[in-house]
Amino acid sequence: MKKIILKKALAINSFIVCAVLFYSNSFATEITNPDSLKSNLQLAVSDTEKLIGYQKLLQYYFDNNVDSSLKYIEPALQLSYSLNLTVPQTELQVGRIFWRKGIWKEAFKHHLSGL
Repeated sequence: MKKIILKKALAINSFIVCAVLFYSNSFATEITNPDSLKSNLQLAVSDTEKLIGYQKLLQYYFDNNVDSSLKYIEPALQLSYSLNLTVPQTELQVGRIFWRKGIWKEAFKHHLSGL
């Protein structure tokens, strides 16, 4: 019984930590034109450049049109895991998108993966 309560408390605390991260400026982007981001993504030669492009698109659409960000989630996560680069950052970005959409269970899953 105590183990269950501790697990729930840990999960709630983790969610609170992630919520605080939502409001940090760690994902801030100053690019205001999604067409230039898409163009850069198409011109990217390496997978690392593509991952950075996907992350910038996720951030742009999170700030401006969260529905459009949904189509960039899967490629960003696949590249992040295949390269083993910025996995926590990508997971937290994806969690923020689902949180903004109100898909709490999916948001929580990605936030925990990002910790």
